[in-house]
Parts: sequence; C-alpha cells; structure tokens
Amino acid sequence: VIIKFYNSYGYAGLKIEGTLKAIGESNLPIVFTSFFDDQVNLPTAGNWGGLQFTKDATNLSKLDNIILRYAGSLDANLVGAGIRIDQVVISLSNSTVEKNLRSGILLINSSSIIDTVNFLENEREGVYVQGGSPEIKNSNIQNNYYGIFIDKANILLSNNSFIDNVFDIFDTDNPPPPPPSPVP
Repeated sequence: VIIKFYNSYGYAGLKIEGTLKAIGESNLPIVFTSFFDDQVNLPTAGNWGGLQFTKDATNLSKLDNIILRYAGSLDANLVGAGIRIDQVVISLSNSTVEKNLRSGILLINSSSIIDTVNFLENEREGVYVQGGSPEIKNSNIQNNYYGIFIDKANILLSNNSFIDNVFDIFDTDNPPPPPPSPVP
C-alpha cells in the first residue's frame, strides 16, 4: 500500500484523534509519502504534513513495517516533523522514517516505544523528545544533524546505532562543551 499526499500549502496529512493501526509486512511496507514521490518528479522534505497523533488519540495506535518520507510541512502545525506524537503512547517498529523537513519524529510528553526503526537523512533531528519517558531501542539513527535531541525528558535508550550525525545525542540538560578557542 502506498499512500500519497498532495498539497500546495502543506496541510495534507493525517490527524489522528482515535486509533491508527498501519501494519505492513517486511517485504510489503505501508508507504506514507509525497504525491511527487515517483520516477518523474522530485519530492522534497516538507512536501506534505505528516502524521499527527493529538492528545485526543488513544494509546492503542501501532505503526509497524511502514516507510514515512518527505513530510514535515511547517504549515501543518507539525513543526516540521514527519510524525508528531502529543501526550499519547504509540508503538512504532520495523520501519523507516526519512527525509523529513525537520524531525523524523517529535515526541511531546510521550512514553511511546520505538523499536527497530531507521531514522535517516531528516534535516534536523532523527528523533526530538520533549518531555515524557519514551523508549528507543534497536534503531539506526543516521545522517541527521541531531540523531536524538532531548529536551527535559527521561529517555531509555538501548542497542541503537548512530552513524554520521553531527551530534548523535544532544541533551539540553547536559549540552556538549563548546569547541576550544583557536590558538593565537
């Protein structure tokens, strides 16, 4: 299944205020992407809004074996995230979240479980965690500016790989030291 979103103002996407179960198969993932994602057109990050799980969504949503790419339109109130999860818990597994305008996924006060997910080539963060206590495990976080950006959250990380991010993990409570001053 391929679900394409067309928009010229960035509002196309899915706003979930109930339950979404998108369960693909390893050889047949469910693809959420831009209308322009084909052999002729050139899609870009932010071509469509993305998936937004609001605080009114249930804690029963599950995304398994999906590919989500070219999302994160700033006009869709998603702050550039391919997937925005606001104060609910979802399960995201065996998936790829790539080439989104800002964040692959934005977790706001969420304790979601992310297992075996590739976060690739998102323009800023692979994962942005704002509060909450999510668990991220067995995932590949590669070619993002920030692999994981943590803002006042209690995050559980295990068995993840970080490759070619400018910062693998950036925690606002424990930022890295500034670079040394140049030698005169």
